[in-house]
Amino acid sequence: MMNIPLLYWASRETGAPRYKYVAMSHTDTTMKTHLRADGSVHHIVDLDIVTDEPVEVFGGQGYELGS
Repeated sequence: MMNIPLLYWASRETGAPRYKYVAMSHTDTTMKTHLRADGSVHHIVDLDIVTDEPVEVFGGQGYELGS
């Protein structure tokens, strides 16, 4: 998510809307698949390439798998 502003910048600088659409799509997918009910987030989520549904959640930089 930290590179999303770069995609918006690229869209403005080049006049190509595709970068903006990629940023919006990625943000929507991340909100749908990474956000937990309590407002915390999963660091790494492996998604099915066809359905965008989560396949597996990894621990990433947290203390343990669920952190």
